[in-house]
Amino acid sequence: MTEFFAGHILQGVSKNIENSDNKNYWLEITNNLSKFYCQNPTINNSDLETENPIFSVLDNQLSRGLPTLATIHIEREFERIFGLTKERVNEIGSITFDFEDVHSSTFLKCLILAEPRTQELNTENTYNNWEDHGGSPFEKYFFKDIFSRYGQNSNQLLQLQRTLPSIVGKQNEELFVNQNIDFLVELPALEGFKSGIIIEIDGSQHKLEPQITKDKRRDFFADQNKYDTVRIWTTEVENIPNTKADKIQNYLRHSYFQDFQNNIQNPLYKTDSGLDYLQLYLSPIGITRVQKAILKAFKSGILNCNAEKLNIAIIERDIPCGKIAIDDLLLQIKNLSILQNENGKELKLPNINVSIFNTIEFANAKLNADNHCQTYNSNFDFRNFDLVIDISVLNYATFLNRPTQSLAQNTIVIRSLHYTENSRKFNFHKFIKYENVPKNLADDRAENLNFFLQSFFRKQNFREGQIEILSKALQKRNPIALLPTGAGKSLTYQVASLLQAGLIIVIDPIKALMKDQNENLKSVFIDSTTYINSTLSAKEKVENTTRYINGEYLFAFVSPERFVIDDFRNKIASIKASNKNFAFCVIDEAHCVSEWGHDFRTAYLKLGDNSRAFCFSGHIGENIPTLGLTGTASFDVLSDVQREVGLQNESDIIRPEKLERVELKFKVKNIHATKIGAGNDFWTLNN
Repeated sequence: MTEFFAGHILQGVSKNIENSDNKNYWLEITNNLSKFYCQNPTINNSDLETENPIFSVLDNQLSRGLPTLATIHIEREFERIFGLTKERVNEIGSITFDFEDVHSSTFLKCLILAEPRTQELNTENTYNNWEDHGGSPFEKYFFKDIFSRYGQNSNQLLQLQRTLPSIVGKQNEELFVNQNIDFLVELPALEGFKSGIIIEIDGSQHKLEPQITKDKRRDFFADQNKYDTVRIWTTEVENIPNTKADKIQNYLRHSYFQDFQNNIQNPLYKTDSGLDYLQLYLSPIGITRVQKAILKAFKSGILNCNAEKLNIAIIERDIPCGKIAIDDLLLQIKNLSILQNENGKELKLPNINVSIFNTIEFANAKLNADNHCQTYNSNFDFRNFDLVIDISVLNYATFLNRPTQSLAQNTIVIRSLHYTENSRKFNFHKFIKYENVPKNLADDRAENLNFFLQSFFRKQNFREGQIEILSKALQKRNPIALLPTGAGKSLTYQVASLLQAGLIIVIDPIKALMKDQNENLKSVFIDSTTYINSTLSAKEKVENTTRYINGEYLFAFVSPERFVIDDFRNKIASIKASNKNFAFCVIDEAHCVSEWGHDFRTAYLKLGDNSRAFCFSGHIGENIPTLGLTGTASFDVLSDVQREVGLQNESDIIRPEKLERVELKFKVKNIHATKIGAGNDFWTLNN
């Protein structure tokens, strides 16, 4: 099993979460929905992947935030199909998609996964799992029959064989090597409730030493991490004692479980509005999972890019997502390939024929109205398809086997996950030089860049100077640029960075600015970002640096002084040995190089040398591009920055033609002032 990380939501859904009474509760739920199970023998082996300048960039874009915003195309298609959201553009060019229905927030419950239909168990992830660890038939009986006494289909919430270190913390891993728990129910954080409840089914060996001591130690560490433990003897499984049953029942009073049970007993898909909102809330999640699977299939060779035609079957066990996922992915590939390829040639892909198989309950779903779907039949022969994607959003990995008449090597099974033990990791590709970028706002090719601007940041168009900076950066021209404050300097390097597959290091002069930029990215659902400065503890700095160089973050905000610390420089230099690379070094507030570098912050003068020496571009002998951005500098200062960073022969200075700020107003007013104080050191102003 491989854990994948990707999840999109509509902007209207994000606003409903933002405006809810329990924002963090729903954010935790959507974060968990952005992690999913993906089973296929080829794509589960990452060593078989070949990085590609288009597929690797798009793969990273899907995972830039957990969750992140759906593409602009998905937003507009959902508006067209459902008529429940409305696109608006404000006076400064920001795009918003808002729900028109005032009751849309009541459907946040759609995010609580619940499958009302009785489903088969996935034998590979249940029975085989028990056999692998020598489990007893009592565990099978508890999972299949007993736990559902607490509520219909409630065993959907049971986690099987979770590793103990994932609960008690990796720092205690040596105490619990190869130790798992039988069952866990872990619901979103909520005041008044523990983090989860562990359920162990114990045989007679647990009444003897040293097992008694081992169990006490396990329970102690679980309690320290706010997990309750209930130990049920095998002789008690059929009739669990009241004290133990009550402990389980008390945890299940959690509001998530209550909403889960409501979704089970009153299936949302049984009403027209419920079916619509299930798609509005959950289809973008499914769309992202399908797109991730398609990209991995191309990168690992399951799908042949050079074939004339590909036949893909998508089995939608519940939430519709397949056809629109492929249409949207092809649009992303088109826009990216036009920008990357000389003469604007689109990437030539095979003709893709998509066959959708869905279930009766979702036959009338609007997303599939024009897709000529077939009703799924477990006896259907899928062996002649080039790729079969068997996806369920509502079901977890413990449910539903893959179709019996399908080939394991070209079938990808996608299910939801209760938890992940690994971290998101990004793809890396040596610096990608874009050969067909627009030169300015009037260039027709700006529309291809606009697609990504609108998708990432919901901005309608670029402003003056932004495309020039962005294009120079993507062409590896090291722009040193002046844009007035508020004109979108940061957006230029952020868009450029998301069109590469590498790490971005941003140099900021002050700690508050690092934190501010980090939070600004998170506010647009890009959480692949961190900062490393003295406001953090030593442990936090080590952790953030380690995760960054491991490829768990894309953006890191640091001070120029950090670049002269040997330990930090050695760590970022080490990524070359692990087939990783940097995309850009960004010097924010670049005027500080000239104004401060010569005096009290001499580390600024070494930025160019340090980035070239320690930030590997992926190309042997080639440096990563450097962007210098400022909102206040003369041409002489910009030239000095260019010179001190060592880019005078290979960079471009970019300044706007006009520096008028129409939004700023000045007024000159006469006043009278009187000196006060014994030494006449102070003045009082009189109107």
